[in-house]
Amino acid sequence: MATVCVVGSGILGLAVASCLLEKTNVNIVIISDDFPHESSHDLKYSPFFTSPWAGAHFRPFPSVTEFDQRHVEYTRATYGHFKKLAAFEPQEETSIRFLEGTDLVERGHPNFEYYSELKQGYREEIEDFVVNDWEHGFSASYKTWVLNAPFFLSYLFKKLRSNPRVTLKQGKLNTLREAFTENAAKNDQSPDLGANGYNYVFNCTGLGLQMNGGWDPACYVIRGQTLLLKVPSGPHLQKTVTHQSKEGQWTFFIPRPLSNPESPTEDYVILGGTKQEKDFDSGSPRSQDSLDILTRADRLFPELKDAKTGHFQVIQPNVGFRPSRKGGVRVEREKVPDVENSFAYHCYGAGGMGYELSFGVAFAVVDLFLDDYNQ
Repeated sequence: MATVCVVGSGILGLAVASCLLEKTNVNIVIISDDFPHESSHDLKYSPFFTSPWAGAHFRPFPSVTEFDQRHVEYTRATYGHFKKLAAFEPQEETSIRFLEGTDLVERGHPNFEYYSELKQGYREEIEDFVVNDWEHGFSASYKTWVLNAPFFLSYLFKKLRSNPRVTLKQGKLNTLREAFTENAAKNDQSPDLGANGYNYVFNCTGLGLQMNGGWDPACYVIRGQTLLLKVPSGPHLQKTVTHQSKEGQWTFFIPRPLSNPESPTEDYVILGGTKQEKDFDSGSPRSQDSLDILTRADRLFPELKDAKTGHFQVIQPNVGFRPSRKGGVRVEREKVPDVENSFAYHCYGAGGMGYELSFGVAFAVVDLFLDDYNQ
């Protein structure tokens, strides 16, 4: 039985490993310098390990660019997979919840016509899609999913770790080539590895670790800051809302299932956010960013404020660096030229859409692998 290597343990890496378990009989080695924590309430993560910091909901979008259409296909595949998980696994295991999503797009937004004219990619295969009346522009509602990002990562991680076909290795690769050489395999006792490491490597490294080191030059970070809120009970916990202003600002709230350790029935909410491209300046929260988010939310979502104090109850601010890529997520097979019968399968650059694209991208890249492996 062959052994393959997955580099990276964010949402794309764990989704790829999960799909490999489901669709193949190979053994899997996951190499990462960060792994999800056992407790979903333990949020002591680096901002560069972005997946635990995500808001994690699905918001459909019209196709504006060529790569948007590919993303649409991946999001629909993920939607179908999450619907299956929600049907067959208890929410206490996955945290996945289906509820109402609402878009509010102000008149004057650069992509307003794409939404208001329901351009391709927006409503196709979306359940319960309804256009609403909204005096400030366009609004639509639909059935969507939300999940608790650190909780779902822990769910996937525990299932992988407990499977005898999976081996975890904590460590950092300086080049992707190391995964194909003795360097990566020298401490592994599996007899089928040989001297040359792994012949099949899945590159799920966020910014795209390159064969000889460095990162994909098409990749860049988007700094995101959000706030975790304690909110009053009410119908707002049964929906997620995203507002796009004519200036291009995004303000959203996303219920985070099973996030309140004191009460499993009273969820916290993720309130966001910022999209600061190529901003590596601070992995720490910025007070001005938090103030700006709360100021917008005070106008748009006052129902999230505490009724007694009239203020938002902020549990903590969150910061993560979303690994984005010009041209969209990379899903591609690469023959390694100087290593016999060896292939890299690239799966990175999802930006702020890691969860939305996750299993759609994972199934696609595993299919590329199967085309080679079954020959």
